[in-house]
Amino acid sequence: MPDAYAEVDPIKTVNGLMGQRKRWINGSMFAFEKVQKEMAESTSENMAVVDFFLKMQIFYLNFSNFLVYFAPALMLFTFHLTMQAIKVSYLIDIFAISDPKTIGSVVY
Repeated sequence: MPDAYAEVDPIKTVNGLMGQRKRWINGSMFAFEKVQKEMAESTSENMAVVDFFLKMQIFYLNFSNFLVYFAPALMLFTFHLTMQAIKVSYLIDIFAISDPKTIGSVVY
């Protein structure tokens, strides 16, 4: 389709992105809960396995919803640890520091 045209309104803030992800996760969670309620009305022996896996998916969605709040902090913490490791190894290599514990301390 060479004449196809689309306009996108991108999210420009972290708060907007977190809100969008939360809406997506909540929508999926409520859809799974609706299916689970409808399945409870029509029970059979074969539905026990399906019901188990559905409950596992609902648990996963709830867990994902919980992680949405902590994902940015975990990412920044991982970035901080990585930068610390790079800084220490870089300074040891460049300045031939024998004791990495002295990095950042003032020697008089």
